[in-house]
Amino acid sequence: MSASGDDDSIGAPSSVGADGGATTDSTGLEESESVDSRPNLRGLIQAAERNQVFEALFQVPAKRQQLGRYVVLGTLGRGGMGTVLVAFDRTLDRRVAVKVLHQRLAERHTRRLLREAQAMAQLSHPHVVQVYEAGEIDGQAFIAMELVQGQTLREWMDQKPRPGWRACVEVFLQVGMGLAAAHTRGLVHRDFKPGNAILDQEGRARVLDFGLARLVERGARTQDTPLEIGADDATLDAVLTRTGTMLGTPAYMPLEQMSGGEADARSDQFSFCASLYEAVYGERPYEGSTVSGLRTAMQQRRLRSPPRGIKVPANLRKALERGLSPDPEERWPSMETLLGELRRQVTPPARRWLFLLVAGGLTAAGVGLVQYAEVGFRCEGAEQQLRKIWDESRKRKVRAAILATDLSYAPETWERVEQRLDAYARDWVAKHTEVCRATRVTEEQSHEVMDVRMGCLSSRRIDLGAVVDVLTWAEPSRVEKAVPLVADLPALSRCDDVEALLARLPPPEDVEIELLVEVERERLAQVRALMGAGDYEGSEAMARDVIEEAEKLSYGPLYVEALVQRGRASHRTGKYAKAREDLRQAFLLALKYEHDEVQEDATYELANLTGNSEGNTEEGERWGQIALSLAEREGARDKQRAATLGVLGQLRRIEGKPGEALEYFERALAIEQERVGPRHPDLAAVMNEIGIVLLQQRRFEGALAYYQQAYGILVEALGSHHPSCASSLNNIAKVLELQGKPDEALIRYRQALGVLEEAFGSGHPFVAVTLNNMGSALQRQGNLDLALVYLERALAIEQESLGPRHYQIAGGLIVIGNVLQEQGKLDEALARYQEALAIGQESLGPEHMAVAGTSSNIGDVLVKQRRFDEAREHYGKALTIFERSLGPEHTDLAYALMGLAEVELARNDPLVARSYAERAMELREAGEVTPEERAEVYFLLARILWSDPAEQEHARVLAKRARELFAAQGEAGREHFARVRAWLIRHPPR
Repeated sequence: MSASGDDDSIGAPSSVGADGGATTDSTGLEESESVDSRPNLRGLIQAAERNQVFEALFQVPAKRQQLGRYVVLGTLGRGGMGTVLVAFDRTLDRRVAVKVLHQRLAERHTRRLLREAQAMAQLSHPHVVQVYEAGEIDGQAFIAMELVQGQTLREWMDQKPRPGWRACVEVFLQVGMGLAAAHTRGLVHRDFKPGNAILDQEGRARVLDFGLARLVERGARTQDTPLEIGADDATLDAVLTRTGTMLGTPAYMPLEQMSGGEADARSDQFSFCASLYEAVYGERPYEGSTVSGLRTAMQQRRLRSPPRGIKVPANLRKALERGLSPDPEERWPSMETLLGELRRQVTPPARRWLFLLVAGGLTAAGVGLVQYAEVGFRCEGAEQQLRKIWDESRKRKVRAAILATDLSYAPETWERVEQRLDAYARDWVAKHTEVCRATRVTEEQSHEVMDVRMGCLSSRRIDLGAVVDVLTWAEPSRVEKAVPLVADLPALSRCDDVEALLARLPPPEDVEIELLVEVERERLAQVRALMGAGDYEGSEAMARDVIEEAEKLSYGPLYVEALVQRGRASHRTGKYAKAREDLRQAFLLALKYEHDEVQEDATYELANLTGNSEGNTEEGERWGQIALSLAEREGARDKQRAATLGVLGQLRRIEGKPGEALEYFERALAIEQERVGPRHPDLAAVMNEIGIVLLQQRRFEGALAYYQQAYGILVEALGSHHPSCASSLNNIAKVLELQGKPDEALIRYRQALGVLEEAFGSGHPFVAVTLNNMGSALQRQGNLDLALVYLERALAIEQESLGPRHYQIAGGLIVIGNVLQEQGKLDEALARYQEALAIGQESLGPEHMAVAGTSSNIGDVLVKQRRFDEAREHYGKALTIFERSLGPEHTDLAYALMGLAEVELARNDPLVARSYAERAMELREAGEVTPEERAEVYFLLARILWSDPAEQEHARVLAKRARELFAAQGEAGREHFARVRAWLIRHPPR
């Protein structure tokens, strides 16, 4: 359906490029009333599709309401080639600008319009307007592109009073970066001018209207039919097309293009310099009111003299004069080189590095560089630098995004996010003012020290902007991690460590490369923010893009920074082999470049990956110790040191060394408490780890105390309906269950289940975890039938969400097998164990420790079925795997050894049985095991020794020790206590 017709714009008409390109969005709507912020927009669109309210609300005839997937909301402007509409993209759920060509125009204009789209779609750059789609509907060509609110550079230049030369250079540097990005991809704009660039409301400048662009390497000549316009009669601002001669806007066109020659990147450079010249001087560089007059002035090199009263640095004029040379060979070698020279004009040498950091940060975060130039080195007004990073407008967007998820804990999350971001912003402003005053007021520090500290604050502002950007597109998964994401913003106190800041890697010597590197580092801030928000796929994809750019720039430090981030993301997405390759390469290259932070990050991640995710504790331990050595160097990050200690604690726990694990975790907790204070959510994770270790040691009261403290911190930080609080409730319930209080445990489990089902629905894997726990508690109650109901439901959820052959499915099958075995349904239990074994071997490999554990379970059933030869085979396999993975002295070997002892005892071979049982007892007495585990091996050995009359007294001694240990367990040890007591009665002393 046609999108052209009556002039019925929403509000004030916008500026339109000469060929109809949208350059601004002057809709006449206040920000609070903008279309994309109306809470009932989707309802209005649905009503529009039913031919209701659309015409009255948006002043658009109902006949024009639809354009494919786009719902037309109004008209931005009109030009000779067509109409520019504002529309709502129903597929991508956002407002866009749609340029529609008039049907009456010839096919040549359609080709030009589509060529514009093809050129712009190849660019994805913060300083180029993004094209989303190009195509035809009912014979009409259209382009859907980014909708940008703001004003053209022409309007910005012409404001009263006119911007100063420094402000002009700062803004044009941004559009110059957009042109440079196009040139690196072989694209030439061919019609750059102030009207073809836009400065949005957040201070970011973008290039638009690549309608005359073409790929340089294709070398294609334009075959447009000439328009009936005489060159000498045309205004210089007109866009002229003459076959084989001229294409573009003469006032900003270089001589070679005006004469019909090939236009290349140097032609764009001329147009850029002509536009910047006009911005700083208020007039165009060459005299001439007609095309022929302008051509003559260029041929004779008659550049205008500087107007009186306008002061511009001589070096800036020289830079522009070189770019305005009629001879392309005399211009700057590239746009990047020109930008480097312009940057020198606005940045004092001693502060160049700082300004590069600031330039990139302000551009990406949406704050114009001119603001920093005017405010940055005064000691007041620092809060202005956070405009459009964290201000009332951004608050509204983040709030709306979080609440729109309709999560039960979204309101509490927003409240805490707002408080933390407000506090961080206040602290940033205070720190910025403090750093400035230390040089400019109290003169306590040098300008050089101020520069590096300001550079640090600039990077912190970039990180803040990246986090806020992620939260403005909040999804349920991001909302879940929103508070920790904000809480983990890098500490401002690091900006006080001047020695560490001075030790940072120097930027590239080439100024052009330096500018581009800082742009990519801004994207790495987004990578880290996405990672912190749990968007691992998005983080991985963006890191991959930065790696590609780093390879082109040939700057090693940037490459390894991106590589380690991609490795981290690949680890989280389960691509272990790919992650390991990236992380190892990043570590080796970081050694080469002496990049300390990447060394720390890579080794920590490798310890976590190899030790925890892949189960290779030996390799994980090696990487962990390297990581700890790096993290304990002077100037290293406390957070990294605490994280590394945490990983080493986990590995010690897996290795069956709870005492050493506890030492690591307690050290990590002390560091975190010093770093973030006593109520930070990061502390809860360490407290939970300590609780796990204490639980292993059967120190139930201590574990419960840590779990409850962690729960209190999380409720305070996240709200009681947050899923993380449900995890803590699960931990608390598990302690109560093991204390022989299954009724109290089930109360906590049901509370956790309610929170998780409210947050994620009844079919989420997190729900399955709690259902499994409830099944375990019911099993302890002796309610085996109901336990199976919960366990089967949990298994069904995991199979649906993870797939039937995922390694986690094996765990669910095992717990069901345990209940079935207790019910005496040995064949059913064996079938579940065997299925678990097959899944474990497929997904984890035949030598994984989980496979060994499952083999032991199978052995237990086979012993009860008196299939002793098969049982011996499974126990033997388990013992071999445990010995190979854990070493011959590990306490976990006792499980398989005791199984083998049971087999030999049942086969009436007490001597062999005794050898196995005694080795198991030695391991458990030497290791850190629970009293229950020690009692089990005592009773087993007592039963074996009884067959030897000379050892019967010793057997009774061991059985009595076992009885005492089981008695000390209270309700949890009652059944075992009764079994030992009965044996002692049946085997009196002789």
